[in-house]
Amino acid sequence: MMSFAVIYPSLFNTKPARTLDTWLDLVAMLQDHLPSKSKKSQAMYSPVSLRSGGSRSNESVQQVNALVIDVDGGTEYEAAKAALVGRQWVAYSSFSHTQDEPHFHIVVRLDEPVAASQWHDAYAALKAEMGGLGDHLSAPCHAYFLPQHQLGSTYFVEVSK
Repeated sequence: MMSFAVIYPSLFNTKPARTLDTWLDLVAMLQDHLPSKSKKSQAMYSPVSLRSGGSRSNESVQQVNALVIDVDGGTEYEAAKAALVGRQWVAYSSFSHTQDEPHFHIVVRLDEPVAASQWHDAYAALKAEMGGLGDHLSAPCHAYFLPQHQLGSTYFVEVSK
């Protein structure tokens, strides 16, 4: 069985520390929003399956299992959710989030995994389908920091119904 996502211990460690087997495992992990002094001190995840012995590189990715949308200001969260009707997703505020300037990630479960070799075409279609919402990072191996917030700041996590 292929994993659904991989966890890297840090920005600088490209070997996965562990894997998550299912979408529900990923959703559960993303609901744990951690207080942090430094964004770069947290672990990272990538919603992909890697080849055996693979590391964080495009060549190691077998398939992409979810799309991560990075929204850095300019788009209100409620407006972003409107582009996701009918999909399974989990959203969480990112380290730079404030009440006045929302920053968040939305992780959208793909209907079917996409082979890494087909990701760039699928990515372009998904970005268009979602009205260009946020920054969809197109490298199959891209990793994202786990949900975290600055000490004392507001944050949110929401899972689609």
